[in-house]
Amino acid sequence: MRKHHKKLVLALLSLVAVVFSATDPNDFAILQAFRGGLENPELLEWPANDDDPCGQSWKHVFCSGLRVAQIQVQNMSLKGVLPQNLNQLTKLQRLGLQKNQFTGALPSLSGLSELQSVYLDANQFD
Repeated sequence: MRKHHKKLVLALLSLVAVVFSATDPNDFAILQAFRGGLENPELLEWPANDDDPCGQSWKHVFCSGLRVAQIQVQNMSLKGVLPQNLNQLTKLQRLGLQKNQFTGALPSLSGLSELQSVYLDANQFD
């Protein structure tokens, strides 16, 4: 019986950690910069007052634990520039930016060792 209680306590502690989780602050700052570089950020439908994209799950953002693992904003008519520190999303695995109207310099993707796929076509990068 004691063993069962120990497992139950560990399970509850894990659940509490997830419920009160907070997205990595650096990842959150980069997502804010991403939104800030857009002329039409309302198309993302990201909540203005929510600072935890991995907690309540923002549209088009997918997390692994407390880290951003995917950004999928393809074919949304987004206009603007990308943050130059995008490569600091060190757990990013998939990036879908195709069929938008992104302009400016394409940020470096060096250092994204977990990146598996990137889709950039049909934009207006320099």
